[in-house]
Amino acid sequence: MTLGLYETRARRKRRMRWAVVKWMLALAAIVAAGAFAYDTGSKLGQQRAITLEAELEATSERVAELVREKDGLQVAIEQTRNSLADLEERYGKDVPSGPLAEIQALARDKLGEGIEAERILFVLGAVEQQRACDAAPVEKRFLVSTPLSVGGNDSVGFADGALVVTAEGESALTADGKPEAWFDPALPVTLRFAGLDGRVNEASGVLPLRHSQVTGGREYRFNAVPGARGFIQVTGDSCVFP
Repeated sequence: MTLGLYETRARRKRRMRWAVVKWMLALAAIVAAGAFAYDTGSKLGQQRAITLEAELEATSERVAELVREKDGLQVAIEQTRNSLADLEERYGKDVPSGPLAEIQALARDKLGEGIEAERILFVLGAVEQQRACDAAPVEKRFLVSTPLSVGGNDSVGFADGALVVTAEGESALTADGKPEAWFDPALPVTLRFAGLDGRVNEASGVLPLRHSQVTGGREYRFNAVPGARGFIQVTGDSCVFP
């Protein structure tokens, strides 16, 4: 009886010791696994940190490169602006505009007509700001010819008849669209200035119109505006030319 009880207790102790051993082995395995995981995670973290550091360095270099490119582009833009400003300045000096362009075009046309350059230069050099002009401009009026006009009082003379002025225009319309005998001052007209030499100069457009021409060593200047119904009012004066 005593022997059996002893053996039972001995088996119980062995089982307990074995349970403790297994528990310690399991704990050791867990600790080892944890240590391994920690070591592996630490190594992975270090590797990731190295990778991120390399990526950060590469990004920093790229940012620095972009900044350098941006600075270079700004310098190039500024140089382009300066070059454009220089070109515009040279263009403004070399290519005339406004009245100067008109003078150049007129001089070119006169050269094309066979007039010598020396004569053109002489005329330009003789031009002065103060001009000898008539003291009192002359004002006259006449009827504008239209497709329905019957003639009469449709011309005026200036410079003792040396210049005869006439005009043609479009008929004004009634409310129902029928043409009238007088012209419509809101539409373009054509003024004609005929000289004794047979030459005729024209000025066309919507009134008021300005025109000038040289005849007999004088420059005649005209200003035409609408007058009473059917009439144009023309003011003319003359100055010594040039």
